[in-house]
Amino acid sequence: MNNPLKKNEIHISELDGLRGIAIIIVVFFHYWTMAIVPFGKASKLIIGFSSLFWSGVDLFFVLSGFLIGGILIRNRTSPNYFKTFYIRRFTRIFPIYFLSLALFFICSSIPFFMQIPDLINSPIPIWPFGLFIQNFFIIPDNLTPAWLVPTWSLAIEEQFYLFIPLIVYFLPPKKLPYFITALIIIAIGLKIHFGRGISDFYTPDRYIGLLLGILIAFFFNHKTFWNWIFVNKRIWSLVTFLVFVCGAWMIKLDKYNIIFVFVWLAIFYSFILITILSNKMNLFSRFCNQNWLKTWGKYSYGIYIIHIPVFYILNFVLFNEAKLVINDYFDLFKPVVSVVISFGLAFLSYHLMEKKFLNFGKKFSY
Repeated sequence: MNNPLKKNEIHISELDGLRGIAIIIVVFFHYWTMAIVPFGKASKLIIGFSSLFWSGVDLFFVLSGFLIGGILIRNRTSPNYFKTFYIRRFTRIFPIYFLSLALFFICSSIPFFMQIPDLINSPIPIWPFGLFIQNFFIIPDNLTPAWLVPTWSLAIEEQFYLFIPLIVYFLPPKKLPYFITALIIIAIGLKIHFGRGISDFYTPDRYIGLLLGILIAFFFNHKTFWNWIFVNKRIWSLVTFLVFVCGAWMIKLDKYNIIFVFVWLAIFYSFILITILSNKMNLFSRFCNQNWLKTWGKYSYGIYIIHIPVFYILNFVLFNEAKLVINDYFDLFKPVVSVVISFGLAFLSYHLMEKKFLNFGKKFSY
C-alpha cells in the first residue's frame, strides 16, 4: 500500500471537503446555534444537534497540524526548509488577515459602523492583533470586538508556526513522536490546571489538535504503520464511531466537562482524519470528496475571516437589530443572506487577491 503522504503528492482532495465541513459548522454555530431562543421542538433539536459546532475550529487545528507537519517532516533536509515554509505561510495567512485589520481600522472611525453594538468597540488594545498574540488578551471581562473574534485561532496557529519548524528540523526524527507526545500530555495538564474559561483561548492547551495532527503526519510517513491502518480500516472506522458515541453519551449524562470535551474532540477529529486517509472509498471519504464541499473548503479561510462582520452589519442594516435573535421559524431564514454574501466575498477575495499571493509563494520550492 502506498504512503498517502508521498513526497510527489501535493493535494488530498478529501481534506478539502473536510475543511469545508469545518467552516460550515463554524458558520452554522455563529449564525444559528448562538441566536436561537427555543421556541419549539424543532429549535431544540437544532440546538442539541449543533451545540458542539464551535469545535469546527478544532477540526481546523487537526487538519493544519497534519498538513503542516507533513510538509515539514518530508522536507526536513531541504536547504530551503525555513525560507520556503515561512514565505508560503506568509502568502497564505497575511494578505487577507491584514486586509481585514485595515478595514477594521477604517470602519472604526466611521459613525455608521460605530453604532453597531459590539462590532468595533472593545477594551482590548488593537496592537496585539498585529503581533498575533490577541488570544492572551481574551478573558471573560475583556472581550474581542466582534469583527475580530475569529482571529484568536489564527494567533494560535501563527504561534505554532514559530516553534514547530524548529522542533522538526533540529530534533532527530526518531525522537519526534516522543517529544510531540510529551507536549500533548503537557497541553492536557495545562487544560486540567486552568479548567475552563480563560485558558480556552490560550496557546498551550489549544495545541492538542495541532500536535495530534503532527503525530498522524509522522506515523503516516512510516509504511508499516500505514499498512496496518489500511488492512484494519474497517475496524478503525468502527473505533472512530465508538469514540464519537462514547463522547456524546458522556455529555448526555450531564458530564459535560470542558476538559474532557476539548481532549475528546481533538482525538475524535484525529480519528476522522485517519479514517479518511486509510480508506478513500468509505462513505464519509466519498462524502468529503463532493465538489460542493471542496468548494467551501477552498474558500474557507476567507469565509472564516469575514463571516462575523458580515453577519453583524447585515443584521443591523436589514433588521435593525443589535444582535439577531431567532425565536420563530421565519427567523431561521434571516442568516441565509449573510451566508451568501460571506461566500461571495470570500470567492472574490480568493480570485482577486489570495490566489495571486499563493501563486507567488509556489515559486519558492523546497
